Amino acid sequence: MEPLTEIGMIFYLFVLGLEMDIYVLFHRPTPETCLTYTGIFSTFIVASVLSLLFNVPNMPLSMKFNFVFSLSITLSNTASTVLTRLITDLKIGKLEIGRVAINAGMHSDMVTTLLISMGLVFNQPSSKEMLVGFVALGLHLLIVLKLLNPVVGWINDKNPEGKPLNNSHLVLALTLVGVVCTWGPLNIISPSSSAFLTGMAVPREGRLPKLMINKINYFLNTLIFPIYFCWVGMQIDFKGFVHKQTWVGLFLILVITICGRVLGTFICGWQSRLNWAGSVGLGFLLSTKGHFYIYSMVTAVERHNLRKEDFVVMVLVTIFSILYIPLVVTFLVKWGRIRDQNLMGLQRLDPSNELRMLLCFHGTQNVPTAISILEVSRGLSSVTVYATDMVELTDRVAATLAPGEGLDAVTVCDEIVVSMREQITNAINTHITQSSEGITLHRALVVSPFGNMHEEICNLAEDFQASIIILPFHKNQRVNGKMDDGHIGYRQLNRKVLRHAPCTVGIFVDRGLGLINKITAPFVSINVAVIFIGGKDDREALAYAKRIAHHPGINLTVIRFLLDTNPEGTSSTICSSSSRRTVSNNPEMEEEMKLDDECIAEFYDNCVADGKTSYTEKHVANSTGTVSILSRLEGTYALFIVGRSGRVNKELTAGMNDWDDCPELGPVGDTLAASDFSILASVLVIQQYSPKGEDTDGLDDDEFTIK
Repeated sequence: MEPLTEIGMIFYLFVLGLEMDIYVLFHRPTPETCLTYTGIFSTFIVASVLSLLFNVPNMPLSMKFNFVFSLSITLSNTASTVLTRLITDLKIGKLEIGRVAINAGMHSDMVTTLLISMGLVFNQPSSKEMLVGFVALGLHLLIVLKLLNPVVGWINDKNPEGKPLNNSHLVLALTLVGVVCTWGPLNIISPSSSAFLTGMAVPREGRLPKLMINKINYFLNTLIFPIYFCWVGMQIDFKGFVHKQTWVGLFLILVITICGRVLGTFICGWQSRLNWAGSVGLGFLLSTKGHFYIYSMVTAVERHNLRKEDFVVMVLVTIFSILYIPLVVTFLVKWGRIRDQNLMGLQRLDPSNELRMLLCFHGTQNVPTAISILEVSRGLSSVTVYATDMVELTDRVAATLAPGEGLDAVTVCDEIVVSMREQITNAINTHITQSSEGITLHRALVVSPFGNMHEEICNLAEDFQASIIILPFHKNQRVNGKMDDGHIGYRQLNRKVLRHAPCTVGIFVDRGLGLINKITAPFVSINVAVIFIGGKDDREALAYAKRIAHHPGINLTVIRFLLDTNPEGTSSTICSSSSRRTVSNNPEMEEEMKLDDECIAEFYDNCVADGKTSYTEKHVANSTGTVSILSRLEGTYALFIVGRSGRVNKELTAGMNDWDDCPELGPVGDTLAASDFSILASVLVIQQYSPKGEDTDGLDDDEFTIK
């Protein structure tokens, strides 16, 4: 078994090195690199403190430092392959904690494995042997660069994409890799170290490296790893567990492993304002150990650097990590979601903080509008947008499904869908590159029948912790300015998302906003109006307006409608401090009006006082007056922002529901979106997140279904 495990570990470390990019070590530090180095340093600190409890107090200072440093590097190692599988099983790969953990795990695995490999090369008893090891390492890398890499490049050129790979070329490459790694040169370098360094030195571009990764991983998983773990199990002797010191060692190793990582992630999380639950969960995830960790322990035992009792302790740490880490992380993720659920909206989000947006597409026709929405939403803060293509699952699409990459569970190989996605991606990237800073783009895909597509959208919003979902209206404007009948499937989708969404939802009715060229240009500005009648949805719309109020390309006006008890007509005042409204004995209505007043007052202080944003109050007696005022605004504004419903004072919209064509837009939104109101003004209808599913008038699932 031992020769097979040696060969398997050589190929495993070669693939591990091949999957990693050593050049990231020379790039500007990222949060993932900070997590890696902080985790190593904090583990070293914890190990130094607890080393007093090990049987090493009488060691010379230099030997004690080497022991603690080697222990820290080993315990800081993260098995990136095991971690990726664990995150996939926990279904947290789309969460921020999952993405950061995968990136940080890869970086940590690369750094610690590289340090261990270099330690095996240069940790020699004499300076002469160390010099020999250095020369051997240089000769080995020279052979890789001058012999192996040209062969890999030649095979890539001979086997372009789209043609069957010559099997003899694959066998030649794998054989040459095995020879180069085991030669190392003349076994002066450990085969495992030379394999990892070889993998990092081989170019990752081309067809052959990807194919070698797939073929070697299949070989390892089906044959080598079962033998490997059987061989490891035969090395374990539990007789040492009769001693109390062995149990103490197990406890100390667990403490160093967990506390070192958690302390490091907690420090980085505190600097990046990550909540403590996410920091602790990230620390536990990065404590995951795997194949190379155990192999390093076996090597230490063979070199008499580790006792067999301590080896058993190290192996049990790996087993325990696989048992407790999923339980702890699952609890923390669920707890964190419960805590963050009330923050999945705009009103409680600081306008200066990052906005996380799930932006949905029917197709390429939505691209101009989506770019304008992105630019408008940027305001004073950065925007992380998850541009999501919504594709109906048909028989033709189902026949082209394949395993996905990145954020997508599946991908579609259909030429039409692939072309559509490429056009959307290129258009948004071009806009971001040319004219926008502070926009981070992620691509996602939803493939589902229309009856269930809303579940996929809502799951993505929850996984991405989005604050708002932007959905295109199901109707499109014709050349004559009128709206067509729309797509019944997308209408069903919009209504169901409004009912079940875990965050704020916006439905966008486009009438040419996307045709306005470059809102960021100094000579281009658009007039935007917020219609505020009152209620939680209108307050959410005002919160969105607060984010865009200081955008240099937007002239924003907030128009508040108030009930006028004067039956003779309507009146208008600007910046009135004594608004007339009815006094009700209904505590709920009074509380809502109080919230409306507070929201308007805060907006006035933050956005209107500097003169950039205008504020107007309109006093009307009934819904007829509301419609009359709205009709006068036609042609003045390019975009209206309005809440869907949720109003307690319904006198101003009473009866408007009677002629609703699209109840999902609410009475005011439906009026503004009607073809006889305007052919130029776009409308963004916003609904605040409601944990109890309130205010879903006209959105019942049974009322609107597709057979």
